[in-house]
Parts: sequence; C-alpha cells; structure tokens
Amino acid sequence: MAALERVLHNEKKLVAAQWSVQHQWSQAEPTASLALIRSLAPAKRTAIIDVSGGESLLVDYLLAEGYQDITVLDQSAPTIARAQRRLGLRSQQVQWIRADIGKFAPERQYVIWHDRTTFHELTPGLELARYLQLIRRAIQTKGVLLLSTCPCGRSQKEAVAFHSYSEQVLTAQLVDGFSKIASWPEILDPAVTAPHASVLCAFRQGYPDLIE
Repeated sequence: MAALERVLHNEKKLVAAQWSVQHQWSQAEPTASLALIRSLAPAKRTAIIDVSGGESLLVDYLLAEGYQDITVLDQSAPTIARAQRRLGLRSQQVQWIRADIGKFAPERQYVIWHDRTTFHELTPGLELARYLQLIRRAIQTKGVLLLSTCPCGRSQKEAVAFHSYSEQVLTAQLVDGFSKIASWPEILDPAVTAPHASVLCAFRQGYPDLIE
C-alpha cells in the first residue's frame, strides 16, 4: 500500500471508530455541560477546552451564549472540518487543535477542561495516569475538570475500547489532587443511544482546604 493510501486508510478507520463512540453518547443539547459551565464559569472570557469535541454540539451552544475563549481538540481532521462547516463563519471564533491526546502539549492553561469520552477510552494504569498529569498541567489553579460517568458498561459494537466508571469509582480515580464539587444527570439522545444513567461530574483541582 502506498504511503498516501496508508494514511487515508488509517484516517478512515479513525473516523469510523470515533463516530461510534461519539454517537453512542449523542446529545441533541448538552444540558448538563451547559448547566455546570454556566454555574462554575459564568465569565464569558473563561478559557474552555472540549477534548474530543469535534462531533459535539457543545461549541455551538457556548458560542450562542457568548463564550469567547473556546478550544476544541480532536484527533480527526475530517471531524474538525465537519464541525467547522457546520458553524460556518462562527468557526473562526474557535481555536481548533488536531492532536492525539497522548501527544498533546498545551501551550496555555484552561479554566474548564471538558471531556465526555476520552477518559473512558484510555487504558487504566500508566496511560490514564499520564492523561491526568496532562490535565493537572493544563488547567489553572482551582480549574475545573468535567467528566462523564459510564456506569452501564460498553457496547460490544463500539469500535473503540471503552472503560466504564460509576460516579463513585470516577471520584476515587481523581482523589489525588481533585475534589468533586458538583454533578448533573445527562440526557442522551434516545434515537441514537440506548437509555442509561450517565452523570457529568465537576472536579476542582486542589484539595478541599485549598479551594474553599
């Protein structure tokens, strides 16, 4: 297989895998994400990053509400391109980063780190520990990490390995350096996703005696 064909082949596999995971978590409106962001970061200049957010409509809603410092990170160029086409001229108000999360080297810090899927795709152990180290560096002191639970387990049809965490287990995973400050039930699109309980949790970086 020629080099270009190999790249295109791998890109198609990536897009197919990412579509499977993202659409299992489809939301017509990211109600929980918006509620927590409004509550925890009402300032419109708050620096927000949505990790693996190319398929998500969160960026659309944040722009509509007047947020001015939005970054969307995704490892798929076609996924980013689709989101940019969907937003039209508004896409110019967003910083788009194409990167594998394992190789992402942020050049700035964020107040809100929003992640509904990537945490669950990483292998528990060293890979997940490295991701948490990245988050600690990338969010500001007292910054907030928003993570979804997935207590239902993963579908065998999903193209990407998906690791399941309840709210209690997720909180335990983050006991070193993060404190849970809020949670909000998520509403998934029943036309795409089988009904199950999912909760978006907010964790503030720092220990309780440091963040009050």
